[in-house]
Amino acid sequence: MASEKLTIREAINKATRQQTLTQRIAKVYLAINNNLYDPKLYQERDAAIELFQSQLDELKLYAPTDKTKASLKHVQLLWKDYKAVANWSINEEGAVKVLQLCDAILFASDLLSMAYQEYAQELNEGTFNHIETLNIIKLIETTGTQRMLTQRMMLFYLAAKQNIDLANSQQKLALEVEKYKNTLKQLENADLHSQDIRTELKVIQQDWTKLNTLLNNLDNDIDQVNEMMSLADNICKEADKISVLYEVLGVKLTISKAINVSSYQNMLTQRIAKAYVALAYGYAPAKYKREITESIDLFEEHMLSMIRSSGATEDFKATVGVVKTMWKNYKKLVTSWDKIDEISVIKVLEKGHVMMATCDRVAQEIEVLAKTIPEYKAFFVKENGEATNTQENIAHQMHLAGLQRVYSQRIAIYYVMNALEIDAHLSLQRMKSTIASYNKNMQDMLTSSVNSPQINAELKKVKTLWDVIEKRCDTPTKDDITPIMDLCANLFTELDQLNNTYEQEIDNLFMQQK
Repeated sequence: MASEKLTIREAINKATRQQTLTQRIAKVYLAINNNLYDPKLYQERDAAIELFQSQLDELKLYAPTDKTKASLKHVQLLWKDYKAVANWSINEEGAVKVLQLCDAILFASDLLSMAYQEYAQELNEGTFNHIETLNIIKLIETTGTQRMLTQRMMLFYLAAKQNIDLANSQQKLALEVEKYKNTLKQLENADLHSQDIRTELKVIQQDWTKLNTLLNNLDNDIDQVNEMMSLADNICKEADKISVLYEVLGVKLTISKAINVSSYQNMLTQRIAKAYVALAYGYAPAKYKREITESIDLFEEHMLSMIRSSGATEDFKATVGVVKTMWKNYKKLVTSWDKIDEISVIKVLEKGHVMMATCDRVAQEIEVLAKTIPEYKAFFVKENGEATNTQENIAHQMHLAGLQRVYSQRIAIYYVMNALEIDAHLSLQRMKSTIASYNKNMQDMLTSSVNSPQINAELKKVKTLWDVIEKRCDTPTKDDITPIMDLCANLFTELDQLNNTYEQEIDNLFMQQK
């Protein structure tokens, strides 16, 4: 069972740090063997060995797949021999041996990191998580590679300087230098950045320029080699800071997606109800059976993704558990197609209403979690403690857009019910209530000061579609049921794009911050 103390992002970061430590241990051994008798180097070697062991023990408690378990076992086996050699008295025989063993344990540690990344990919296959999350994980891995390469470059520089397997050491040094240049370019060109990440990258670039020059001369004196060691360690520390900053950024970006998806779940409960109503009264049965099935699959995929999310709290999981319990009954009701009648339609509408309210509780839990992040909380509360104006709150605007998706399904339901004169009084009441709520939200969205040109353009498309739907709701007719259903489907598509745009705008704001 995976340890609750680690998230997948943290596990990947630790696994990539293990790669760095394998090379740091070898580098320090060769540095001491190169007559660098600085006591700090012995301390660095001992600290690196101790940290590798403690992180290995910690990762052993987070082995969520058979592949991670097997990889951990292999690393542990190689580590036993590597650690024994690294703890030897410093001499040329030991230096040769360390150089021989360091590639194997690096490769094994890399396989472990890849196993965690594959698990992360599984976690992020659902819509709940998104491409930015996966890109963050890749960037964390890239910073880990960068840390490792700084140690590896110094390792082969020192090996070549001591004439240990000279040709091979020089060849590997040149190869690691090129790899380092590529990783630095990847980080500098990445779309996902924050101001702090950009600042750290500038510092790294300055240190790298100096180190790269010194790496070209094997005749550097002891002071120059000491400077190289210091530069490499500084670069490693800066890369470590960047990896932590990416972890923080990843949490922020996951929150915006979670909020979007929680409102999408509400919409799915109503889409299923809408499709059931259409199916009950003979409108495109094959189409709406398929829509029910697809919506069920999507709803369950989202629930699974939410529960498996690395940021999910116990309270959040418990709330999703309540949804799962109620969902079983709702799912059974909407898939009992051989028992469809007017009574079952009314039951589905009422159960769908309850499901929607239950999903709201999940959304509220996500809001609670989100507001623990200062940058997200700032959307709602000013520095002086006063509440922000909702018109100036982009997170609130995304919330409204999420509600509009729900209404795009509810208006279709009650148009059909009114056109067929089923439960006429309540159906008319709910249709009018849906229209009023939709119009109020749309007015707030149209006049918001946070709207970008793209948001305004998308709102215009949405308004054009809604105006047609609202006008036809004045006099619902059977002949207009199919056209209205199609219009509502188009409205949902535009609203879904609008929600995604709001989400991206929030992500962009997070990336512009520290």
